[in-house]
Amino acid sequence: KDGTAKLCDLGYAQKIVAGGGEEFNEVTSGTAHYMSPEQAMGKTNIDIRSDIYSLGATLYHMVMGELPYAGTDNMEVMAKHVLDALNSPLIKNKGMSRHVHYFIERMMAKDMNMRYSTPKELSEDIYEHLRGIYSIDHRQGLK
Repeated sequence: KDGTAKLCDLGYAQKIVAGGGEEFNEVTSGTAHYMSPEQAMGKTNIDIRSDIYSLGATLYHMVMGELPYAGTDNMEVMAKHVLDALNSPLIKNKGMSRHVHYFIERMMAKDMNMRYSTPKELSEDIYEHLRGIYSIDHRQGLK
């Protein structure tokens, strides 16, 4: 009612079974369609950048109307998150601004060192774009 948007990922929710326990069917816990490459590979050095990847996958889904990677099962989807590049021509053909395209590509970079380091860094970049402080084309240090 107050205009606040809330995002919830139930990827870690586990099915409750009779007797009050939980049913664990997979070693990896999370939503495969939004899982970062490092999560899909079972790495242990996961940090906030993995959440930024998942948020980028969510943004992709929202603006494109489809998941970034689809497959017949979770293993195939996770493999695509690790191995497949985003379909940039498809993103461009949807009429998305080059800035939104840039944000998605950077948020979903396969190399976590190429992603935004913190949510604050991401929000500041978006804010700068919206305020027109300076163009992404002239940002230094990005390749």
